[in-house]
Amino acid sequence: MASVVYNSLLEPEHPNRNVYIERSIVSRLSAIQRRNLDGLAPDYVFFSENVPIAVLEAKKPNVSINSAFEQGIDYAERLDCEFVFACNGATFKSFHTPSGEPMFLNSLEVSEPLSPAHLRRFWQERSNSVTTVPDRVIESRAQLIEVFESLNNVLRQAGIRAGLERFTEFSNILFLKLLSEKDSENQTWQDLLAKPEKDLPGYLNRYVIDDLRRRYQSEVLSETKVNGRALKKVVRELNPLHLMSVDEDLKGVAFEHFLSRTTASNNDLGEYFTPRHVVRFMTHLLNPQFGETVYDPFCGTGGFLIEAFRHLGQQARPTEDAMRILHHESVYGREITTTARIAKMNMILFGDGHSGVSQGSSLVSADNLHDCVLSNIPFSLEADSDVITAVDAGAQNADEACLLHCFNSVKQGGSMAVVVPEGLAAC
Repeated sequence: MASVVYNSLLEPEHPNRNVYIERSIVSRLSAIQRRNLDGLAPDYVFFSENVPIAVLEAKKPNVSINSAFEQGIDYAERLDCEFVFACNGATFKSFHTPSGEPMFLNSLEVSEPLSPAHLRRFWQERSNSVTTVPDRVIESRAQLIEVFESLNNVLRQAGIRAGLERFTEFSNILFLKLLSEKDSENQTWQDLLAKPEKDLPGYLNRYVIDDLRRRYQSEVLSETKVNGRALKKVVRELNPLHLMSVDEDLKGVAFEHFLSRTTASNNDLGEYFTPRHVVRFMTHLLNPQFGETVYDPFCGTGGFLIEAFRHLGQQARPTEDAMRILHHESVYGREITTTARIAKMNMILFGDGHSGVSQGSSLVSADNLHDCVLSNIPFSLEADSDVITAVDAGAQNADEACLLHCFNSVKQGGSMAVVVPEGLAAC
């Protein structure tokens, strides 16, 4: 059986090249496959030796993902490929042509680019479903997602209609659950289980918020607007789960799954959430080094900060001084909305570094210069003209002001990677 090499190689002269683009694809096809294409050319084709195994169609964000998907399936059928991928920026879809079903990795539908090793597993097993982690972890993740879906409905039925508000309420409780697992002497979670339903909102809004404020010297939790009955249901359903035994990356998958479910219905997902594969790619491309500072002036829920923190943490030595630098002098973020509190919670849950996150407008607040800037600027932000020109006299609109703020925040010799709307290059 043919195998896929572990690296994706596009260089035309490389002897092990296995990814071909548009017209260059034809050189690797048989006469029958060329005839089947009838002059057409897929965007990308992944090969195992001379066998095409996967097609990727990539479109601009304003093009429907379904259009890319249907086109990719057509190419795959013409080339007798087993796997199809389609993307239009934020959305990524997969398809297994023999079964007519999406692809599943570890029980979750594939919604981001696969690594070459994972694609190799799919090709070897000739299946739309592949498992690469132990069953115990799969069960934990599946249980997490099932509970998250259920609790999303509980909060919706409790009258929390806006997606981000539901996510904030849910994050508050999940955060307390994780803290209880980290510190067995902390009685907060046991109090939540024991207190009557009617007492829960007051307990959270007074005692718990004040306690966390003292502990972390920062505003972490938002006041709850959920009634006691719904809060008790959320607590009881989370209680049997042992989340600390789940790999941190899996908790990240669960967070993002819940966030996508709660915001997608309001079409505001992109405002708060940058796809994980985009975050990872940009962070690794920028490659910040330990001892440097990373800044996201529009940090949302903290995706770039978490990935940067992990990236720097892998380089840090396990000494007290290095940990102090990592936790308090490495990652910085600002978010104008109360989403800043979610970013702080996420930083605490994924390793800390929360002290560098603050709430406020980056366009009206001066910042220190940083070695690296990573961000997804808020597109078409509404801002007063005096705020825009205060950032830079040449800024014509808020998009330009946001990008210029990023430029102005980079040290001499530093670097930045920023997601911007199409057409902003003229800035």
